[in-house]
Amino acid sequence: MTERTCRLIDQHFGLDLYLLETPEIDIASKLGNKLKREILLVLAKGTYYPNDPERHNYIKQKYAKFLISIEEADWFGLDLNEACRKQQEIEESVKPTPEKYKLELDLVKRLASGEENPDHDKIIKELESESVVGKKVRKVMQMATQRLKKMVN
Repeated sequence: MTERTCRLIDQHFGLDLYLLETPEIDIASKLGNKLKREILLVLAKGTYYPNDPERHNYIKQKYAKFLISIEEADWFGLDLNEACRKQQEIEESVKPTPEKYKLELDLVKRLASGEENPDHDKIIKELESESVVGKKVRKVMQMATQRLKKMVN
């Protein structure tokens, strides 16, 4: 710790207020930013002094101007690599279902219930008139319909 840092901590009347009042860029220390992040997380969660309501209220009032949401505090003080890793974990945990699977399931249900008849389907007729692919699609749809009818019966 440098002499300048000691002076700044004294000017802020303690390490906690120094970390909370100083912008992240000015702290210029990974350890300092980690400490600030932990302080902000504890303040946001309100998990300090659970058995002593008087002390809990004192801390809550003292640091009221530094309260931020848990989501924001969770991102605070992360370097670029840590933030990227965290974002990747979030994106991987929420994997959306591709639309084609939803549409496929809907089509299978409609075919099984008899709602949809591929012979009269407008799209298939358009595909047939346009290309050879339409004929293949019709064959596949007929085979799928036959299989579904066998499964239902």
